[in-house]
Amino acid sequence: MERFSVATFPFYLMLSLSAVLATLGLVANSTATVIGAMIIAPLMAPILSLAFGIATYDWPLIARSFVTVLAGTVCVVAIGYLGVMAIGARIVGPEILARTSPSMIDLAVALAAGCAGAYAQTRPSIADSMQGSRSLCPCSSPCRCWNWPGSGQ
Repeated sequence: MERFSVATFPFYLMLSLSAVLATLGLVANSTATVIGAMIIAPLMAPILSLAFGIATYDWPLIARSFVTVLAGTVCVVAIGYLGVMAIGARIVGPEILARTSPSMIDLAVALAAGCAGAYAQTRPSIADSMQGSRSLCPCSSPCRCWNWPGSGQ
C-alpha cells in the first residue's frame, strides 16, 4: 500500500488524461466516454491506501494518502473547470445532472465497489478483474460536475 500513497508523474498523467476524457464525455453527453475515463483514473489506489492506513492506524500512510487524494481531487477539479471554460459549454446535460444528485443506491454501489477493490488488493490472482469495479465507483466524474456552470453546485 505504500506505493499507492505517493503521487508520481504517471499518476498525475493518467489522472489528467482521465479528467480531460471525463470532461469531454460530460460535455458530449457520452456515457461510454465517462466510463472510460473512470476506468483509467488512478484515484482509487490512494483512496484504498488511505482506507488501509486508517484500518491499520498507520499515521504516515494516512497522511501521505490523504495528501495524494486531496492533490488529485484538486487537479481533477481544476482541469475540469478549465476545460469547460475553454470549451465554453453552458448547458447542463443528463450526464451531469445524474452525477450532481447521488442517491442511496449510488452510495451502495460505491461501497460495494470499494470492498471489491480492497479485497482484490489482497488477492493478486483476481486483481486483473477489478477494472469493472473501478468504473462502478465514479471517483473523478463528480469532481468535474462541482464546477460546471449552471449545475447548481
